[in-house]
Amino acid sequence: MYKVILLYFEFVCLVHFCYAQDTLTTNDVRVIKAISENTIARHFNVLLNTIAYTGAENADIKEMINQSFEDSSQKIFLNKQISIADDISDPGYSSKSGSPELSALQYLNAFNTFYAKSDTNSVFFTNIKSSQVKKGKKNLYINVYFTSYFRNKCLSNPATPYKPSKRVAEIYIKKSNNNKWTLYISRISFFSAADTVSDHLDNVVIVNPKKQAGPSEFAESANKPQDQENAAIRSNQYADQARLEEKKRNYQSAINLYSKAIDLVPVKKDLYQPHIRELTNSLRIISDLDEQFKAGYYRSVIRAYSDYLKKPKSNTDQANSDYYLGRGKCYDKMGQLTKSYNEQVRDYGDALQDYTKSFEYDNDNLETIRTRADLYRRMNKNIEAITEFKTYLARDPSDITIYEAMSDVHMISGNSGQAFKDIDVALTQENFDLAKKSRLYVDKGILYIRVKDYSSAENSFNRAISLDSTNAFAFYYRGIGRIKANKVQSAASDFNSALKKGLDSTSINYPLSVENEGQFTSAHLSEVPNSINYKIGNIYLNAGKYDSAYTYLARSYQSDPANGYILYSMASCIYLKGNTDESLKWFERSFKTNALERSFVENDKLLRPLQEEKRFKDLKKKYL
Repeated sequence: MYKVILLYFEFVCLVHFCYAQDTLTTNDVRVIKAISENTIARHFNVLLNTIAYTGAENADIKEMINQSFEDSSQKIFLNKQISIADDISDPGYSSKSGSPELSALQYLNAFNTFYAKSDTNSVFFTNIKSSQVKKGKKNLYINVYFTSYFRNKCLSNPATPYKPSKRVAEIYIKKSNNNKWTLYISRISFFSAADTVSDHLDNVVIVNPKKQAGPSEFAESANKPQDQENAAIRSNQYADQARLEEKKRNYQSAINLYSKAIDLVPVKKDLYQPHIRELTNSLRIISDLDEQFKAGYYRSVIRAYSDYLKKPKSNTDQANSDYYLGRGKCYDKMGQLTKSYNEQVRDYGDALQDYTKSFEYDNDNLETIRTRADLYRRMNKNIEAITEFKTYLARDPSDITIYEAMSDVHMISGNSGQAFKDIDVALTQENFDLAKKSRLYVDKGILYIRVKDYSSAENSFNRAISLDSTNAFAFYYRGIGRIKANKVQSAASDFNSALKKGLDSTSINYPLSVENEGQFTSAHLSEVPNSINYKIGNIYLNAGKYDSAYTYLARSYQSDPANGYILYSMASCIYLKGNTDESLKWFERSFKTNALERSFVENDKLLRPLQEEKRFKDLKKKYL
């Protein structure tokens, strides 16, 4: 009797096992397809781009490769012996014909050896799509189809570029002890349509999780796979965007994106909801302290962050990173505001220490990388700043402001060639829309102005306008370039166009500036009113077009009649138009504001003949 019971028990288990292998619920399929596509689109792609990053050390690369096989959170391959068709050691390997099979370990080592390094992402996967879940001899699996693009050179054959290749990854599927699906890459080969002729025969049957599916339900499930696939793909995209916003410390945006991912694929609620709660708690703490920071209570905020950091082991690494970053920003701001050199050195030193600790706890904290780069710029540590910018771009190549900042630092350092390359690299980014590319061409035009290549500058601004005819800055800076090229009339047309396109008459803010633009203004560039009318007026003033200068300066005066610099420019214009007596009245009004320094006025080249005038000397002596 015992043997009969045991035999029956074994039979039941076998039947249950076979059923589990032959059927899956719709929720199971959604999760498996989403994870499988994410394994290729995100994890495999990130691994290759990280290996190809210029700044990656060999020891770090070796560790990453090993972690991709071993039992860790970074594991993506079933083991290091799984087969991958070689598409890397020779650009000629773009199909099954002639391509050798490598183990995963050999493939990754070959990638590290033969694929050229770069500072930005160069490996791209597109057209990612998963098959239905399939039944193998021993396990379930799913195929993920994708097209791979290698942008960098093959070091074994630099003259021949890589071709796009269609690939298929076989993904091993198992259910872990905690009832979660675990997926690992078990093979990657070149795609061949002939291999999919009988592909549907191995499909696992999909059933409703609440009851055994009837024929009509099977038919209904067969009509919906595309919708399910699209929802899973969009959900993954939202989750990827959320992770990026999280790295940027835009927690509210991250929470909203994770919520959208859950709405599309509700089964992911268990995966994302606990993390949303963590982000919400962090957001509450940081938001309160940010408000105090904005109000200028820096020492109070420092004490609050220090309290949170007293027991770092009780916090998550992400939270510790945030607390050090927040405290570092306080020291940073205090260093910017103090008038004491010694205090600034101390505060900047404290800020750097906190930024370093923040990065140690979370080296994907993009806000820490950015703020540390900005601090290095203020400290004139340009090499360190550029290193930070490159570190940022290795993690997020989609931020246009980082390319602009790095270009500006290279220009300040005297490396104009690299400054142009920084903008050119940004222009190759496929995810930038026409408006962003227009902005980058404005950046490039400004660089050309700074190296006095006005013809190339004009071409760049023309290109910017062709991409986005509403880009007011393109017209404004083309006008600046034309002034420097002595094309005053056409410059005037550009300035008027900039105003009509919406460039605010009281504010001009742009990431890059024209070096020595101050030579066209009658004031220190860092102190002049940030007004387009004021700047255009001074440009005309220095170009000898006094009537045009007066028109724009008068507009600037109407919007800010008490500004000492505007009054000074008006006085200069009136003097240069030949009315010395009237100009002296305006100079007196300007000097009374205490806005100008005597040394600046006495070194003003436009006023050389007036410097010896007794009444002008008396005014300087009385007020300056």
